[in-house]
Amino acid sequence: MSEDILARLLAADSDEEREWLVLSLSLDNLPPTIRAAAWAAAIPHWFDQAFLNALLGDTPLSTADFQTLCDLSFVEPLPGRGYNVHERTRSLLLTRLWRDDPEQYQQLSRYAAIYCATQDQEDTAWRVEWIYHLQIVNPDEGAQQLQYNGWTWQNSPNFAYDKVELMARLAREHVDAGRMAIRNQGWALFWEAHLDKLYSRNHAAREKLYKIEINPDIDPWLSANCIKALGDVHLRLDEYELARGQYQAALPLYREIGDRLGEANCIQALGDLYGAQKVVDLAVQTLQEAAERFRLLGLKSNEAGCFNSIGNLYGQEKQYQAAIDAYQRAIQLFPLAMWYRNQVDAYIELEQYETAQQVLAVAEQMQPGHPFAFLHRGRIALWQKQPQEAEAQFRQAVALRPQLNSFHFWLAMAFLVQKKFDDAVPAFEQGLHVTYAAKDIEEAIEELDKLAQRYALLPQLDAVYQLLRNRL
Repeated sequence: MSEDILARLLAADSDEEREWLVLSLSLDNLPPTIRAAAWAAAIPHWFDQAFLNALLGDTPLSTADFQTLCDLSFVEPLPGRGYNVHERTRSLLLTRLWRDDPEQYQQLSRYAAIYCATQDQEDTAWRVEWIYHLQIVNPDEGAQQLQYNGWTWQNSPNFAYDKVELMARLAREHVDAGRMAIRNQGWALFWEAHLDKLYSRNHAAREKLYKIEINPDIDPWLSANCIKALGDVHLRLDEYELARGQYQAALPLYREIGDRLGEANCIQALGDLYGAQKVVDLAVQTLQEAAERFRLLGLKSNEAGCFNSIGNLYGQEKQYQAAIDAYQRAIQLFPLAMWYRNQVDAYIELEQYETAQQVLAVAEQMQPGHPFAFLHRGRIALWQKQPQEAEAQFRQAVALRPQLNSFHFWLAMAFLVQKKFDDAVPAFEQGLHVTYAAKDIEEAIEELDKLAQRYALLPQLDAVYQLLRNRL
C-alpha cells in the first residue's frame, strides 16, 4: 500500500470513507470494461449475464469477462438468480454514483427497468425489481405502481402481505439514500406503516404516518389513505377523539375523489370507533350503513366483515346469541374460517363446548393449524378442567404468534390452575410486554375472575391481579 493511500486512510473521517478508499483502489486496478460492469452490476439486486449486458448496452461483456467480474471479492452467488454485489459494497457504489454521476445512475436504472418489464411479471421478484427502478426513471409511474400493486396484493382474496413487505423494503433503500420523490416516499412509508398496523406495531405505524406530508392536490388518494390509516392507529391506541378527527377528515376527501370503497371503509371504521366507545346502537347502525355500501359495490367479503364486527360488538356486550347470528350472516355472505372461529368464541362463552368443537372443526378444515384454533381448543380444555391439555394447546398458539398478548395470558392462566406460579408470572409479564391497550388488560382480569370461580384458585392470585392492575 502506497504512503499516499495510507495517509488518506488515516485522514478519513469515517469508516464509510475508509471503506470507499479501499474499494476505489480495487476498482482502479480493474480493466475498464470490468470496472464499468461492476458499477452497472450494483444497480439491480441481482444479475446474470443477460441482465447485466442489458444494462451495459453497446458494450456487453464476453463470457470470460463476465466470469472475471463474478470472481471479484465483492460479488456473491445468488441461488436461483445468478449473482449480486455484496450489500455493503453495493451501498457504497450506489451512493457515489448517485452523488457524482446521477445521469449515469438514471440511465442504468432505465435499462434495468426496461429489462425487468420484459420478464415474467407474475414472478414477484421481477415485478418488485421493476417497481424499484421505476422510482428513479419515472417517479410518477413509480408512485402509481406502489399504490396499485400494494392494494392489489394486500386486498382480498390475495392478502399477500409478504409481497407488500418486499416492495416496501426495496423502496426504503431509495428513501434512506435520498433518491426518492416526495410523493413516492409517501407511498413507501404508507406501506411500511400499513404493515406495522397489520402486525400491531401501532406506535411505529403512527410515527411513520405523521412523517408523510402530502398535499391532497398532489395525491388525494395518498392523503386520504394516510389520514384514514392514522385514524385506525389512534383507534387501536384508544385515542378515540384523535381517531374520530382523522376519520371525519378522510371521509370528505374520499367523497371528493369519488372513491366509494374508501368512503365505505371510512364509515366502517367510524362504526368500529363507536363500538370502542361503547355506543353500541350507533356502532351497529353505522356498520350496517357500511355493509350496504359494500353490497352496492359487490364486495361480499367487505360486507361480511361488517357483520363480523357487529358480532364482535354483541359479544362484547355479552349478547352471545346475537353475536352468533351476526357471524352466521357473515358466513353466509363470504365464508371464512375467521367467522367460524369467532362463532366458536361465542359458543365457549355460552358454555356450549360440544357445539364449539363442531364449529371449530369446520374452521380447521378451511384453515388448518391456525394459531387461534389452538387458542380455542385450549380455552375449551381449560373450562372443562383439563389444564394440562390447555397448556399444550396454548404453548402451540404462543409459538405461532408470540406477539399476541392474549396467547401469553391464557398460557399463564393454564399455569396458574396447575399451581405452576413460577411459570405463570413470567408468562403474564411476557403478555404485558406486548400489550398496548388498556382494554386487553381489563379483559385478562375479567377472565381471571371467571377462572377463580371455576377453579377456586389459591391466594397467590392476588399477586397476579396486582401485576396486571399496575399496568392499567
